Amino acid sequence: MVDEVVHEARDEADGPDRLRVAEARGTEDADDAHGGAGPSVWRQHEGDVRHLLGVVLATDEHAELPGPGDVLHELAQVLAVLEGGEDPAQLLRRSFGPLKKIEEYGLLDLIIPEIKPMRRIRQGLHHHLDVWNHSLETFKHLEAILNKAKDANTMSSYIAEEVSAGRSRYELIKLAGLLHDIGKPGTLSVKRGKVSFHGHERLGACMCEKIGIRLKLSNEEIRCLKQIVFSHLRPGFLADAPLLTRRARFRFFRDTGSEALSVLLVSLADQRATKGRLATRESRQRHERLIKRLMREYFTGRNEKKAKRLVNGNDLMDRFGLKPSPAIGKVLRELEELQAIGRIKNRREALRHAAKILKKS
Repeated sequence: MVDEVVHEARDEADGPDRLRVAEARGTEDADDAHGGAGPSVWRQHEGDVRHLLGVVLATDEHAELPGPGDVLHELAQVLAVLEGGEDPAQLLRRSFGPLKKIEEYGLLDLIIPEIKPMRRIRQGLHHHLDVWNHSLETFKHLEAILNKAKDANTMSSYIAEEVSAGRSRYELIKLAGLLHDIGKPGTLSVKRGKVSFHGHERLGACMCEKIGIRLKLSNEEIRCLKQIVFSHLRPGFLADAPLLTRRARFRFFRDTGSEALSVLLVSLADQRATKGRLATRESRQRHERLIKRLMREYFTGRNEKKAKRLVNGNDLMDRFGLKPSPAIGKVLRELEELQAIGRIKNRREALRHAAKILKKS
């Protein structure tokens, strides 16, 4: 049944165009086209291809790009042949456009081979596109959202924050949008005709660590990327809940931390790229209202001073005769949650609830 979900691969291009594309891919097709010999562009210019992906992620249609390297020149040749002489430099001043071209000609597969299994995997009735084309559509919507957000002072400052080595959240959020469903092929299940991908966010986060290392991202960038991918379903769950409780909101912001807004932006784009039969107008509106509400809470919370803990670890050890252990941290986290939602308001109430928590554990 799983095989019925996965469509057959598209045919490759023929003739000299196929040769250029195969060389850029660095696949066995290139060796076959050369009679078994012939160097791979990827093996020679791995750094240039990786740089090209960085340029695509970092720029929009108004940005100026540096002069093409060898791999960019190969891409320009492919475009010149297949696009009837269209100026590739114009394409590369956009972001979704060149990314789509890079994907079409196989260069993206060289950088992120985990993308290949995403192609032609059908999804459930909430979706109108397969996994990979949905990811591209999400990327497209996300780029539009981010470019519009640049006009808002609070949002633009967040997006422009440097994460590492001169790279901002802007690039990282777009990469997360592209990879948010990277774990779906590895979690595909079909039961009684129903397609599901349970746990794809967890597997995807693990895969992003390997991808981030390959792309030579910093540890902080990898941490952020993993957090966004792992949490991208959370806003949807909150939107579908009958009641958005203070506890649920607190847990979302606690768990996503500094990436909360990034998660919300990716979720918004993800939802806008989902237009299957079961994706109703009402559900879309409910999702967007939830996103906007949590965005407002995020910025309000950033300006508020964090409440001081009612008790600390030493208080718990002294009161209950405990030794240092992970259990103390667990109790403190639960007390912090109860304080945030207004269930406890003073030290006495905190210690009383701490006793209950310790008794249960």
